[in-house]
Amino acid sequence: MASFLSSEELALIAERVVYPTSTFDPSTRLPLVIMNSTAFPKSPDDYTPELMAKFIERLPRKPYALVFFACGAPNKPSWSWISKIYAMLDRQVKKRVDKVYVVHESWWVRAVTEMFRGVVSSKFKKKIFHISSLSDLAKHIDITKLNIPLQVYIHNLKVETTITIPRHYSPVFGVPLHRSGSNVIYPSMWEDCCRYLRITGIFTRDIFLKEDDEVTWILRDSFDRGQTLDLDNYG
Repeated sequence: MASFLSSEELALIAERVVYPTSTFDPSTRLPLVIMNSTAFPKSPDDYTPELMAKFIERLPRKPYALVFFACGAPNKPSWSWISKIYAMLDRQVKKRVDKVYVVHESWWVRAVTEMFRGVVSSKFKKKIFHISSLSDLAKHIDITKLNIPLQVYIHNLKVETTITIPRHYSPVFGVPLHRSGSNVIYPSMWEDCCRYLRITGIFTRDIFLKEDDEVTWILRDSFDRGQTLDLDNYG
């Protein structure tokens, strides 16, 4: 079935689903790539070979490790679509995936990973790490370097109330500002928020009247942790 979406719309979906990071997997020293299931299309009609081709275009042309934010797979593609997509993948595409972290999986996601356990080799099943929470993921990789989507954080709250990472960090909330002589040293969060207000916030009506305790808490916790953030995903 042909897609009802234009090539540009498919490319935008692919950008939200598959995107690179600025960090590496510590055990393999391979670049980390994110696959975000919360950005999968909601309409079954949008799961087409054209969309999968866009996904493949965004994958590295060299070996890499994958972080798959499953979140219980909120928008599930059909089994027939998955089997057709698997047939589209050539051997080199399959070989380049060296490790997969499956975060927040469900029975459906586990079934899919079992189906694809031969992607790299007969031992590929050993390279799939089933991760229950973001705190669990932080034991394997530095999650502060990952641009984690808001919906992933929201889903993670169903699993744990607090994200812990295996290193000390200095919070930015509830502590005095640092000074250098008469100059105040503002945290990077200040610059990020001001930039967002100048560029995006001016088009958001009643931006200071909106209250969402859940999102506000997620943002505060992320800033305290020194998390990589794209505030445009929170507007």
